[in-house]
Amino acid sequence: MSFELPPLPYDYNALEPYIDTQTMQLHHDKHHATYVNNLNAALKDLPQFASLAVEQVLQRLQEIPEGVRTAVRNNGGGHANHSMYWQIMTPVAVKHPAVSWPAPLTAALAALRTSKMPLMTRVPSALAQVGPGWCSIVAASWR
Repeated sequence: MSFELPPLPYDYNALEPYIDTQTMQLHHDKHHATYVNNLNAALKDLPQFASLAVEQVLQRLQEIPEGVRTAVRNNGGGHANHSMYWQIMTPVAVKHPAVSWPAPLTAALAALRTSKMPLMTRVPSALAQVGPGWCSIVAASWR
């Protein structure tokens, strides 16, 4: 099994006038598809990763041979981020997401909002990543 480009959960024109149809087609059908194709190419000789979700592949990066690890990290991360991106964008106005955040995350985000130090200076690894400036904060568990 290889990774596949997920379909958009809405029509290409659903986000107009904020994002036009042509931009959505290009971003989904070309840009995101490139991440998927490059991820599949990087993992072509590693069948043990074929049945995993992209998040699981990224969690196991240290098991990926060094020669393709960067390609898997960058393209797997791009695929995961874009898959999430399409889900969190919505043509229907939503003031607050219907999510119950764990208390430690709520506290951490509140601390970020009140800090005088920019987030990027506190997460230096985010500065070194390839891409448009997205940084994901991930926790293995909440205690």
